[in-house]
Amino acid sequence: RTVLEKVVAAARVRIQQKQQKDAARRKTALEGAAMPAKLVDCRTTGVSRSELFLVEGDSALGCFTGDTLVALASGRSRSFAELTEDWQQGIAHFGYTTNKAGRVVVAPLVEPRLTKRNAPLVRVALDNDQSVRCTPDHLFRLRDGSYRRADALRPGDSLMPLYRSVSAKAAGDKLDGYERVWMNDRDEWVYTHESAPHADRVAQQNEGRRRAALKRLATFLTLPDHEIGAAYEAHRLQTARTGLRFDRLLDCYDGDQARLREATAMVNHQVVAVETLAETADVYDLTVERYHNFALDAGVFVHNSARMARVSEYQALLPLRGKILNVQKASLADTLRNVEIASIVQVLGSGTGRTFDLPAMRYGRVILMADADVDGSHIRTLLITLFAKYMRPVIEDGRLYAAMPPLHKIVTKGRNAETIFTFTQREMETTVARLEKAGKQVVTPVPRFKGLGEMDADELWDTTMNPATRSVRRITMDDVDSAEAALELLMGEKVEPRRNWLVESAARVDQEAIDI
Repeated sequence: RTVLEKVVAAARVRIQQKQQKDAARRKTALEGAAMPAKLVDCRTTGVSRSELFLVEGDSALGCFTGDTLVALASGRSRSFAELTEDWQQGIAHFGYTTNKAGRVVVAPLVEPRLTKRNAPLVRVALDNDQSVRCTPDHLFRLRDGSYRRADALRPGDSLMPLYRSVSAKAAGDKLDGYERVWMNDRDEWVYTHESAPHADRVAQQNEGRRRAALKRLATFLTLPDHEIGAAYEAHRLQTARTGLRFDRLLDCYDGDQARLREATAMVNHQVVAVETLAETADVYDLTVERYHNFALDAGVFVHNSARMARVSEYQALLPLRGKILNVQKASLADTLRNVEIASIVQVLGSGTGRTFDLPAMRYGRVILMADADVDGSHIRTLLITLFAKYMRPVIEDGRLYAAMPPLHKIVTKGRNAETIFTFTQREMETTVARLEKAGKQVVTPVPRFKGLGEMDADELWDTTMNPATRSVRRITMDDVDSAEAALELLMGEKVEPRRNWLVESAARVDQEAIDI
């Protein structure tokens, strides 16, 4: 027992010393270098747990202009530029987000930051006389809970709304002068201080019919109470005979016509127009963990794909614009002049080539995250070539990985509905056949993800970024000679050997094309 206690005590001391050393080393690296503006760093100062995701493209990094106002739970609003300045001074704010059911929740706004300079812009005009300027790829939350890019919004699209007011005892409220928010999932006012996070409720079966009925009723809000029911019924019989009758709709609000009018007026915000702007501007972003969306002062909720899926405590993101230089063909000078490669080298902090210092690396793992298509495979190959030629110790130490995002999302109907992600065409077809043979109804057609931006934050987190559920492949180099020969054949300057290899491999490619 005495010996074991000494062993355990010594082990604890070693672990503590390593953690302190890692923390001091990473803190020194952070203080001594100005990192690229597009790096979204993690908060941990330790190295062993940290992960750097090299993300294909900027599609997951939609952003807003610095003067765009964000709704705060204090009842005020602050611009992205002001929030960023506050964050740098150690001042944090709370804002609004929504869960899957659409319920409004108060949550901290983390890491407001400048993300791009001179970015292209679109203007989204809303029916409440508000407008928002953002990058074309930013996602807005629709009233049905799904998300859509700004440049894909169309007039009449219903957006998830945020309505705020101040309570007044004179109007029958129990408190006077308190901030309130409208709960979209249950159509009632709730005091902001009572809107703490809690579990989602099961949506009512007639939720869709009720929302559709409210939208129809909105046309007749100008009529007096005694006429609104007849007008609604006449319209329903002409356009939606199976929709909720007026008396059934009124029953949803306990027969209170004033509550019904209020719910109708707040059913949604709608898009009026989307305009592509000739101007460019510096744009900003922020993070809301777990819920992956936040409310603008304009009264709508917006969402950030890959950036929002990460755990900011230990997961960092570095977006890469397009394909990096093929270093197998380029000189070292040309390699280091490449902007994307220079950013990678700077962020890792370990140098290149013979002077590469593995213990100085700022992250415990590097994970290549590209789309599950041919272009994504090419980007992964270019990055692996970079590490193999100039940062090989990362591979030799087992610290380079490739994320494996899924190609398909299979959804079944029924009481025991399930969602299954597959990674090849053959796996998808086999899985669908197995499910149908087991008597399960598969929703068809099975959607194919075109890229990382096609997945929402929860899907991206579960399949690609969550250490407990994600699929990643460790990049290894067991046979150095064979690996170097393969890289030279596939990525080198000589075209003829590569052409011959492609011709010789054609038959094998035809047989395996379904997996590719």
